[in-house]
Amino acid sequence: MRTRMTVATVCAALCAVAVIVTAGGASAGISTPEERFTNYRQPTGPEITATEAMEKGVQLALGLQPAESPLAASLASGTATVEVVHSTLAEVRAVEEGQPPSAAVKVGSDAEQTELLTSTVYAVELTGQFTPNVSRPRKVRTPPSGTFLLLKIDAHTGNMLGLEVGPTPPDIAALGPISTFTIGTGAGSGSISLFPSKRGVLFGTVFSGHKHVGHALVTVSDRHHRTVATTRTTSVGGFRLSLHIGTYIVSARTQSGRACGKRKVTILRRRNTYSTLQCS
Repeated sequence: MRTRMTVATVCAALCAVAVIVTAGGASAGISTPEERFTNYRQPTGPEITATEAMEKGVQLALGLQPAESPLAASLASGTATVEVVHSTLAEVRAVEEGQPPSAAVKVGSDAEQTELLTSTVYAVELTGQFTPNVSRPRKVRTPPSGTFLLLKIDAHTGNMLGLEVGPTPPDIAALGPISTFTIGTGAGSGSISLFPSKRGVLFGTVFSGHKHVGHALVTVSDRHHRTVATTRTTSVGGFRLSLHIGTYIVSARTQSGRACGKRKVTILRRRNTYSTLQCS
């Protein structure tokens, strides 16, 4: 049995994960483009590369696994293989269900669902032994596990839109040309080094109420109040920074200069740290 975990469908960042047991078949909903129940908009603009999607997928996978997991061991020896393919979210979901991409349901129950289903993504697939550290319904006593991990990465923002774990990987080759990477965290001949030895990743989202704040200035300061890194949020409020391990203060300001609060964050070696900032 496969288990699929999807981020809340209207959230463009890693907000919450729900466990859904994959079932065969799907039915199209009713398209109501005039109705908008949330502020979700399909991301536009330049897309990340397949290499960037691979790096993001591996970083997320490491963050979901114990520090001494088989995946971490494979990366350390430079023996892990990752496959990446570009598609739409609807087509990836169809392949997960064992259907051809042409059977993808691209019409949702409202405008946001339709935009989400037709958004472009990278399917990032890793093979090994996985038991993701995610929340699950109370009735599901055994944590999901399997020999493959498939992550759906938004092709514009780099945010994770969902993941699937199970015993038999879906045929992502049906989606199009596959990019294959042999990777490691520093060892292994010909491997790609994803994490310098003393760094981790800070990523998150800036909000104003329930709305994502695009193009806000995010600043990271050390304990002496010295600025160590800055970046701008994407159009959907997301940001990502690679930082040396340690404790920092992260803050943000909108383009108009409005403060968006502060957060204390701790960056761990080769791990992801997620944070949100709320504008006053």
